[in-house]
Amino acid sequence: MNNKINYFLIVILIAFFSTKASAAEIPYEDRQAVYDLINTYSYAIDYYDTELLMTLFTEDGVFKVNSGGELINTRVGAEERYIEFSERAERRIQNGVGQGHHYLTNIVIDMPGEDYITGKVMAIVTNKPPGGSISVNSSGYYELEFRKEEGDWKISSLELFYD
Repeated sequence: MNNKINYFLIVILIAFFSTKASAAEIPYEDRQAVYDLINTYSYAIDYYDTELLMTLFTEDGVFKVNSGGELINTRVGAEERYIEFSERAERRIQNGVGQGHHYLTNIVIDMPGEDYITGKVMAIVTNKPPGGSISVNSSGYYELEFRKEEGDWKISSLELFYD
């Protein structure tokens, strides 16, 4: 019995000293800035706004899609890739494939450091072909890291995992 109590106390102490800030403990302004980044990212992707997308990431930010594992550095040389993505997506719409939308939900964030936040976000992507009905195109989740850069929160890492 004593061993169980000692074990329980050790676990409690370890948990107490190794906890990080939960979303409730993250200052409101920081939490809201991160939520705004996530939502703005969704709009920038859906409306092919490359210029806006570039402003969301840190200078050394990384965007990785795990459906082929392509790694994109979002600032250095990546703008051309996003422009290409935008042009390709617009052609898909013009060719009758349809318009897609990213719905990001169930945001969970932690703050392991003063200027560092991590998070997970679930994603549902829909598509609506011209004259057709809306359907779920894909789903998955994002793992994100955020860092303050010159006083503003930015995405330092965004990794998408398709289901």
